[in-house]
Amino acid sequence: MLYEEAKWIGRELLKLSKPGYRILNIGSSSHEFRANSQPYINEFIFRPLTENNITVVHTDIVDEKGVDIVGDLTDEIFIEKLKQEKYEVIICSNLLEHMINRDPIISAIKEILATNGFALITVPYKYPYHLDPIDTMFRPTINEIHKNFHEFELKKSEIVIGKSFRENKFQKNYWQQINQNPKLILKLLLRCLVPFYKPKVWFYTIISMKNIFKPFSATCILVKKLSLIHI
Repeated sequence: MLYEEAKWIGRELLKLSKPGYRILNIGSSSHEFRANSQPYINEFIFRPLTENNITVVHTDIVDEKGVDIVGDLTDEIFIEKLKQEKYEVIICSNLLEHMINRDPIISAIKEILATNGFALITVPYKYPYHLDPIDTMFRPTINEIHKNFHEFELKKSEIVIGKSFRENKFQKNYWQQINQNPKLILKLLLRCLVPFYKPKVWFYTIISMKNIFKPFSATCILVKKLSLIHI
């Protein structure tokens, strides 16, 4: 997650959340990741929510410290269990690009979220190929990601641009990320010369290299699940 992306998420969540709200963070990863690997996630998103008496429930398929509910969002029984908890907000951040089939996760968000609830979705926009454990290179525009939630009202959207924070070792583009590692640069250049080996990975590497000097960015949207209207 980008530093500025965490600020955007935290700011929008505080605007719409009220004391007593329950927020479900899907694909949450571990406490170690949120608090230490990328401490600004906890600083800008989860600590302010907790301080404002807003409950955040972290769920992931991997059982790690800091994951409150372990389960598979493609499992109907697990989805029904989450649905019964009645969450006012769902966060899905930097997850969809790691899914070969995004439809089950998107459908789960729609089903679990309470009527008039909000879903906050972020996905990389300009960011290099990265495995966790896979990367489909899903890099949607605002309209492209909103199409997946076309039944929901779009409340807020932005392409959030990353910036360089040298004192915290953040990089603003792919070049800054790799230019201190000559071996990695050589490896990437050699990889570009071998298109016949794992051609899909080669293609994704080429795309990443084409955007090597462009600032990192993320597509962020906030949508609202509307009440059903009976005519």
